[in-house]
Amino acid sequence: MPTQGSFPWVARLSQPLQGAPDFSFLIDHKPAGAKGWVRVGADGHYDLGNRRIRFWGVNITAGACFPEPDAAVRMATQIAQAGCNIVRFHHMDAFWASPSLIDYARGNSRQFNTQALARFDELFAQLRAGGVYANLNLLVNRRFSAADGLPPEIEQVGDVKAQHAIGCYYRPLIDLQKEYARQLLTHRNPKTGRTYAEDPAVAMVEINNENGLIQGWLMGYIDGAPKVFQDDLQRQWNAWLQRKYADTDAVRRAWDIILHSQRSATPTPLLRDWLQFLWDTERAYWLEMANYIKRDLGYKGIVFGTIVGCSTLHLMAQLDTVDGHAYWMHPEFPGAAWDFNNWFVRNAPMVNSDDTTLRRLAQHRVWGKPYTVTEYDHPAPNQYAAEGLPLLAAHGALQDWDGLFAFDYGGSDGEGRIGAFFEQRTHPAKWALMRACAALFLRADVRPAQRLVCAPFPREAEMDALRQVWAWGLPDGRFAGLDGKAATMHRLATALEPAQVPRDALRPDAITIPDRRRVSDTGELIWDRTQAGRGYFVVRAKRSKMAVGFIGGRTLDLGDKFRLQVQDAPLGGFGVVAITVLQEKPVWRALITTVSTAENTGWNLRDLGEGRITLGNQWGDAPTRVAVPTATLTLPYPATRVRVWALGEDGKRARALKPTHVGNDRAAIELSPQHRTLWYEVEARG
Repeated sequence: MPTQGSFPWVARLSQPLQGAPDFSFLIDHKPAGAKGWVRVGADGHYDLGNRRIRFWGVNITAGACFPEPDAAVRMATQIAQAGCNIVRFHHMDAFWASPSLIDYARGNSRQFNTQALARFDELFAQLRAGGVYANLNLLVNRRFSAADGLPPEIEQVGDVKAQHAIGCYYRPLIDLQKEYARQLLTHRNPKTGRTYAEDPAVAMVEINNENGLIQGWLMGYIDGAPKVFQDDLQRQWNAWLQRKYADTDAVRRAWDIILHSQRSATPTPLLRDWLQFLWDTERAYWLEMANYIKRDLGYKGIVFGTIVGCSTLHLMAQLDTVDGHAYWMHPEFPGAAWDFNNWFVRNAPMVNSDDTTLRRLAQHRVWGKPYTVTEYDHPAPNQYAAEGLPLLAAHGALQDWDGLFAFDYGGSDGEGRIGAFFEQRTHPAKWALMRACAALFLRADVRPAQRLVCAPFPREAEMDALRQVWAWGLPDGRFAGLDGKAATMHRLATALEPAQVPRDALRPDAITIPDRRRVSDTGELIWDRTQAGRGYFVVRAKRSKMAVGFIGGRTLDLGDKFRLQVQDAPLGGFGVVAITVLQEKPVWRALITTVSTAENTGWNLRDLGEGRITLGNQWGDAPTRVAVPTATLTLPYPATRVRVWALGEDGKRARALKPTHVGNDRAAIELSPQHRTLWYEVEARG
């Protein structure tokens, strides 16, 4: 059964938006790259032409990176109109993608699909012309084979992540990664006249997605590798030991002393040496690849390795940027991995939780380095997905992060149907809010927190922490005592050395973190969980105001004499209302976005118990349907001076609404399902 009160609403790729929901005005220069290279400034943030630049973006993945030319034009327009100033090209090399940049039909992974490359050139050029930068991923889901010139045993390594972990130390695999980087970055795009290495519109290059040698060892990939690859690592391990110790007896003495005299919780030097060897070997890999991209290929932009969690703070901070990924209630597969018939997501709202994605992401920040989150989502069919981007954008702005990327855009064909867990553009509850969140973050509508909480985490501490972690949770700020629960209150960061902690920074033990209600030190953010199961979040910035979560039955002060009274909302009172100021003078203009949940027509949502839901392979049909809260928004303007329109799917003014008087100097707007819209445009004349 569809959610009560829902109505059809489709984000159409086939037609550009018009009017207030067109947020391409956030892109302040065209083409992308016109102001030179994005670099790391002296303040530890991205710099462009001697001023700071933030990035709000979306991932384009696998076959969607290679659309037909007419679809490329529409995609570039839609992405810019959503307020995105960057795209991350991901899974371009995937062996399962159709098409893939790699022409696997030739029997190896060393040659590009020329048609796919031409389509990518067109999409890149269209985005670039509209002011949208690019983040290029080099190694994501490439499958190596013996035909690449590798030992035949590579065919026994079935998991590509295991192949990529071996590729952090095995010379032939490293050389193949360099070859791919050279082929892509030195390719001259006929649409721009520049190679990708020469083009400042390529803001970022990522070396290896969600992978590293230490992680690979913890996953069992190294111990389970064929002998030829184990032997190579053994050779490097022996050479490392020879550099550290005078002879074999010295090794035995060092290890035996601890083994026989300190059998407490103190680790053996054997394990410590092994971890240090892996750390040193992984470090050499990242630096070699980064130097090749910058020195040998001549790329002058931002290069980073992988995400913290799959590598460590110290390893990643040696490159230009530190990065993180997070998913709230990621799909789970109780049988075979990625079995699209047997899966579930946990249908829980993050606004009710204290163990959040934001808490973990905040622990990845390194002081003095830019910080990006290049993948983020609250996957479908979680019915509370509308909360995801508002919570991310508001906290990213408060934390003063540098780039946020939703995952992912979706395919370039079809519309009106949510087709997969992570799609953004086909999911109205996500895509409709993209622009409000873009404005909040890119304009820094929410100010950075006034106080910094900073904890030192020197390299020795990182090495000690490596003995206590798992493969997807490598050491971060939590081992320095940094509590991510304070992310709604203050800026959080880890310093790599005690001397790097700013003098005015607070120590983690110097702050008190309330259990149920947290307020930013700027007063602009409030996260309230005082009522069990009824958490809500409020943004009270001058140009961006939001109410997120279980807002039904509440009257909320949004600051600056704006008040929101929510009479009702689906899912026990859940919804999002966002007010984004488009213009302040001479006429005050704003876009109001309001949504609770979205679903396909006729999708087969099944409750598996214990908070688990699934659709199996029955995702339903077009059109998508949305449900919205019923609310009254009071503005600090006389009703005689206020005009309001409910907008259509295309962004045009569909019908005028009449505000009501609240005293002599205020106006009330009724936001209701009866208007069958997610968007309202408001004007108030001074």
